[in-house]
Amino acid sequence: RRISYLLTLLLVLSLTFMPLTSGMEIIEVSAAQATGTTYYISDSAGDDQNDGLSESSPFKTIERLTEVKLVAGDTVRFKSGDIWYGAFELDLSGGEKDNVITFTSYGEGTKPSIRLYSGSVTPGLSGICLKIYNANGFVMDGLDVGYANQGIKLIYDEEHYNSEYVRFTNCHFHDIWGVIQFDYNPDIYFSSAITVDALTDDWYPKVGENGEGWPLCGLYIDNCTAYDAGSMVCGPTGVYGFYMTDCVIEECGYYGATVFGNEGGYIDRCIF
Repeated sequence: RRISYLLTLLLVLSLTFMPLTSGMEIIEVSAAQATGTTYYISDSAGDDQNDGLSESSPFKTIERLTEVKLVAGDTVRFKSGDIWYGAFELDLSGGEKDNVITFTSYGEGTKPSIRLYSGSVTPGLSGICLKIYNANGFVMDGLDVGYANQGIKLIYDEEHYNSEYVRFTNCHFHDIWGVIQFDYNPDIYFSSAITVDALTDDWYPKVGENGEGWPLCGLYIDNCTAYDAGSMVCGPTGVYGFYMTDCVIEECGYYGATVFGNEGGYIDRCIF
């Protein structure tokens, strides 16, 4: 009877504290995900001639991923402790909100890191660590991004408006700065860990209810940290449903978070 009582109490509590929304659909993915292909990548132990399908035969470079058409359910595992330098571009339009493409890690050590510069950041430039085109059903979990003028830029073209569900979780962004914002004050820099950009401005007059016509429906940033990164996120333009939870933003010289050009969502349990 005690067990039955406890289960009933837990059910009541779970129903009591379910989040309430004002006509907005919070897009979440289920824990179950169809099995795709898992690729491994290691700068220290990899070779682009490998098949990338196991820890013993990983790819070496991020560029090698451009030869792999990532599709729904695929996972890319980056080796912990490794660092990749460069300005990378990937098309991640092949995911689905219920069957995502996942970037995560494997092995022991520090978070795998993607960087543009090796050390000090070159000021006055607009170098981006990682450009992701038309991300749809994409999760980045447990990676480190830094030493750039901008961190990650999500870019959407008109053919891929209505993309759904992008999540960053357990990621660390740092040492991101250097884009001059105002000509009359070169000491102010526009930099951000994460930005969203629509290639055309004609989406706004066409948007409808429940996210129809928006470039991206559902951007989630949770359990992430940003240190000296300009801001955690800047102007997620064209996002229907922006959710940032349990993040810590420190020593960022532009803003903690600049949120405009979107509709709906919340920022909750964050420290600025």
